Amino acid sequence: MLGILLEHINPGDKLYMVKNIKKVTLGSTLEIADIVDGIYNIELVNDTHKASFIKVAEASKIIENSQRGVDIAFMNELAKFFNAMGIDTNEVIEAAVSKWNFIKLKPGLIGGYCISVDPYYLIQKAQDMVCAFCDVTCPMFERWHGRIVAYQIINHMNLKEVMVKDAKILIFGITFKRSCPNIRNIKVEDIYMT
Repeated sequence: MLGILLEHINPGDKLYMVKNIKKVTLGSTLEIADIVDGIYNIELVNDTHKASFIKVAEASKIIENSQRGVDIAFMNELAKFFNAMGIDTNEVIEAAVSKWNFIKLKPGLIGGYCISVDPYYLIQKAQDMVCAFCDVTCPMFERWHGRIVAYQIINHMNLKEVMVKDAKILIFGITFKRSCPNIRNIKVEDIYMT
């Protein structure tokens, strides 16, 4: 008999914490699934979602993280394009938010222990079926990394006539997310090393 709670956490988030993020539960039998679900619902504020099968639960986590990675990668590509045109990306995003159904996303480094690896699990399991997905996402993940951020900083310093050679730069935070102590697969190191 096996009962499982699928991890749904948002490290460092003060609004969406362990107790109020809906969890995915399942069991090796329907009876075990009901028991597991009942136990977790004692503490959780926003209930649970009972999956029928472990593959369903795991696949849901993989697509959640892959979607987030694709969203960030897409915004990074747009930011590179806008920067090349001399357009303020944040200003573009704020203008786009004026449309009621626009999903507000920001450019950022793709790191951490889930978002940066889950697409590869999906690709490995479904290589032939996701070739188009791989061709679109993988280059975005690899092209937008800390070195591009570092080059943009150097470019801005040059525009402001700040001497790059003797400059000291303070980096606030090295984790992939605010208020999260996890440093696995961080991209800030690329900024520092550049």
